[in-house]
Amino acid sequence: MTIRITNFVGGKFHDSLDGAFSVSSPFFDYAVDVPNSCVLDLGDAFSVAKKAQVACASLSFEARREILKKAAERFIISDEELAHLVKMQGMPIRFVKQHAMYSRELFFHTANAAERRHGHALGHLGESMDVHGFELSLPPEGIAVAFIPPNDPAEAAFVLSHVVMSGAVIIIKPSQQEPYMALKIASLLTECGYPPGGINVVHWNTADATRSELTHFLLRDSKYRIFMGDYDSAHTMFASVENRNAKNCIFSAGKSKAIVDDGADLERTAESIIESSLYWTNNCVSTKSVIVVGEQNAKRLSEILERKFRDFMVGDPFNPDTTIGYVDEKTLDELEQVARGQNDFSYAHFHHNFVRVNKFQMNPLLVWLPHPDAESPFVSHEFPYTLAVMSVPTFEDAVHFVNEASGFLLEKKSMAVSLYATEASFTDFAKSNPGKLKSIIGLKSHLLFYNKPSTCLSPHLRHQGTDLTGFLSRPMTIVDSKI
Repeated sequence: MTIRITNFVGGKFHDSLDGAFSVSSPFFDYAVDVPNSCVLDLGDAFSVAKKAQVACASLSFEARREILKKAAERFIISDEELAHLVKMQGMPIRFVKQHAMYSRELFFHTANAAERRHGHALGHLGESMDVHGFELSLPPEGIAVAFIPPNDPAEAAFVLSHVVMSGAVIIIKPSQQEPYMALKIASLLTECGYPPGGINVVHWNTADATRSELTHFLLRDSKYRIFMGDYDSAHTMFASVENRNAKNCIFSAGKSKAIVDDGADLERTAESIIESSLYWTNNCVSTKSVIVVGEQNAKRLSEILERKFRDFMVGDPFNPDTTIGYVDEKTLDELEQVARGQNDFSYAHFHHNFVRVNKFQMNPLLVWLPHPDAESPFVSHEFPYTLAVMSVPTFEDAVHFVNEASGFLLEKKSMAVSLYATEASFTDFAKSNPGKLKSIIGLKSHLLFYNKPSTCLSPHLRHQGTDLTGFLSRPMTIVDSKI
């Protein structure tokens, strides 16, 4: 089987009227040809999407659910497709397999959640998303568009499963670095019964200045716009096109932090932090800095983390035992420069020296910052496989630091905070610590994970359990250890 990238418009595969461009892997001697679409290609996608609206919206709830269940049963990813994803992303094959199969689980879970509850609602303090179920409600009228990042094979499944359950129509612009999975899932859902034209995938070279009008075209004529990626790119893109009738829905991991309170189980906390930071977690809420209440607790937690860091294997991404994947050379160059520069000036203490195994890989780096510093590159840059630990005297100081470190965001809010504390559940924590609860309510965060790593929620949608139309708004959703 040959990996062939095309557009998918009106239920059919199409080449672009303007030919193709080549996308090379930054890690391997490997490239794919991708359509370099023009205005006419995008116009065709809008035309068929508008024509499909009535058919998509008129599908019964049961019919939509059956389409997703059928897609879950038929979803198969071949060895060649797995190899393609490893080559394009540098992601270890063990995680490529795991995250690609999340697509199947997403189909099942979206159908089940929507079966429990129609509509959409945000969770409230003390409530769990498991109680409410989860459905992202897209409007059945107007055209939705989505920009999909390259770092998770399941991202397209997340968006498109909710398109089906909502009876919406959509045009997707995948990342050109990994454009294949969106194409595969769009065609699968159409084969399983979603009306042709309801799901369309269009590619173009975003580095080609002659195609810049396509992004403007896509944003201008859409009603519901989803961007999955970093904040800066999203806000730059949306600010360039005025469309007051459209809803802009930004979903990003967004500079996640962890707070470790007095009395937390440090061994269990370390396990959770490791799972949320050192595995391939760019696809979800990823912990890159930890604020610990009490210097002794911080030192003890750092010792435990250092011990656990040694279990991670750096090697060939095609080796099933490899846990540390490839990172683009430019990012590693920047990290090496920062690490060596900070070390020279004793700004940060490293539990072991920065080691660059090859031009694409490094050993995981644990950094101790003697004084909390929101402007430190180890806090603000979210370097891969790097974890910064720092201590503060009080719980209130920890919350203040998280808010300060989130201040550079345009929305002045962080995506998520993980809280590790003594009590078994967040409800118990709230009852036992009214003063700390008051601080928590003041967190500039949309999601709070309590005594639980965020990554274990990936298959169940709950780490993404927010209605994107209300993203970064109140109230806060609590993901509790009791779930």
